Amino acid sequence: MKSFQFISITDVSPPHGGYEKFNRLGLGDDYLPLWLKKAGYSNYYIGKLMNEYTVSNYNSPKPAGFDYQDQLVDPYTYTYNTAVFSRDGQPPVFYHNTYQTDVIHTKTLAALKAQRDNDNPFFLWVAPMAPHGQFKFEEGGLENIFSEPPISAARHAHLFEDVKIPRRPNFNPVNQTKTASYWKFLDQLTETEVDELDETYRRRLRALQAVDDMVGALFEELEAQGKLDNTYIVYSADNGYHLGHHRAYAGKTTNIEEDINVPLIVRGPGVGKGQVSDIVSAHHDLAPTLLALAKGDEFVPEFVDGGVIPWTEELKNHPKPASVEAFAVEFWWEQLFNEYKPHLNGPPGANTYKTLRVISENYNRKYSSGLL
Repeated sequence: MKSFQFISITDVSPPHGGYEKFNRLGLGDDYLPLWLKKAGYSNYYIGKLMNEYTVSNYNSPKPAGFDYQDQLVDPYTYTYNTAVFSRDGQPPVFYHNTYQTDVIHTKTLAALKAQRDNDNPFFLWVAPMAPHGQFKFEEGGLENIFSEPPISAARHAHLFEDVKIPRRPNFNPVNQTKTASYWKFLDQLTETEVDELDETYRRRLRALQAVDDMVGALFEELEAQGKLDNTYIVYSADNGYHLGHHRAYAGKTTNIEEDINVPLIVRGPGVGKGQVSDIVSAHHDLAPTLLALAKGDEFVPEFVDGGVIPWTEELKNHPKPASVEAFAVEFWWEQLFNEYKPHLNGPPGANTYKTLRVISENYNRKYSSGLL
């Protein structure tokens, strides 16, 4: 019989998550870039790696499996105009007064141009921080940090002046709709708070424009190399986001649809043009799917609990498919967490929950436990 070690990471930051715990549990010894290496791919990573990858531990250990890596380091990961990177495990370099997304753009385009005379398969992961909120340091140093809405590149600061959050029925409702019990403690947002959220929405859109610039440039370079139609391009994020929905201020850590419905756009050989899919999938399905596309199924360890998402006709017949209709959602925190307005975090008590989301053409259910 085979035995499996159950590994618990319940946060994106220490002590229950982050880079230190990732390596302490040995996860950096057997993960996606190493599997792709075995499948014959060269690997490149540019941008944010994970929380707690810092100016102190950038090379202890150096992330394994990459032929080239240029990653943001804490505590500067979430600062837009003070970009700090560690390249290939070397001491961090400060790019003062340079817009972070533009630095990522330049580095990524250079890495892609290096493939011009190379026909071997490659994997390029680019992870801009935008449109995440910015961490700002006040007097007192790293112990006195607060967050604020994202900062755009100067060239985009004038855009979207009249745009507002779409006013759907669950946006700051007069009568709170049926939902988890702790939402009932939330007062309706004031006009001032709604105005603040609209401006946050505009700032998020502005911050994304530099990301759009980068994506367009990468497409142009792939096309110039004659590789655009032979490359799978996956565009996604790590979470959804709510802004005023169900009266909550701004955040991403609940089990409402705005937070758990994560964008996923795929382009490549065999992927239907303009096709919209309602296939159920989650983040843990991405690595098995990428290895299936790379013809490297044999290198995916048995402990990986994700399955293959049927992006192509060939993948529809894969022996280890993604879940047909269900996925899990969890969060572990002391209370409802709001960005930018900590005094709106709601009543004290544990905001730790486990949710099972079940959805198909015929039914749509969500089962939660542990909510206040």
